[in-house]
Amino acid sequence: MPFFHQRGYRETTVDDIAAAVGMPVSGIYRYFPGKADILAALFRRAADRLSGDTAEILSAEADPAAALDRLVASYVARSFDNPEIDYLYFTERTSLPPSDAVMLHNIQRANVEEWARLLTAVHPHLADREARFVVHAAFALVVDLGRLTNYENSPAARELVCALMRAALLAPSHAPARAR
Repeated sequence: MPFFHQRGYRETTVDDIAAAVGMPVSGIYRYFPGKADILAALFRRAADRLSGDTAEILSAEADPAAALDRLVASYVARSFDNPEIDYLYFTERTSLPPSDAVMLHNIQRANVEEWARLLTAVHPHLADREARFVVHAAFALVVDLGRLTNYENSPAARELVCALMRAALLAPSHAPARAR
């Protein structure tokens, strides 16, 4: 994965990956039919971790605003701990085989729907589509701010990004566009 981030997906070869992990190329092909399958596994693992974090937080937190607050902290922590995954997702998701792209889209959609459900519980005046838009915007905010700060993994940088993400999600100013 570091090669995908440092060199780019297209410039990284299976030979590079095999050398980095100390195994013959044939060993890589024993587990993955091709480079795109490695990328798909990486994205799937990241999406599954987000799903797991979401399920864990939702099972422990009944209050929607508190659950969103905890989800924000978890999302920012994962993004700042592994910034290369966010970068790769936004630059290389089109490199996935179609079946993997559909699977990843479905996992991500379920995560967004869960966050949007919480958001509409906090802001009942938001339509479902508006809530999904806000959630997508909040996710993009983390990536954009992370890149602007070079994903400085300090408590201050993470808390700043968390505060801005919370403001995007939980600000009481979310009003239907037609009412403004």
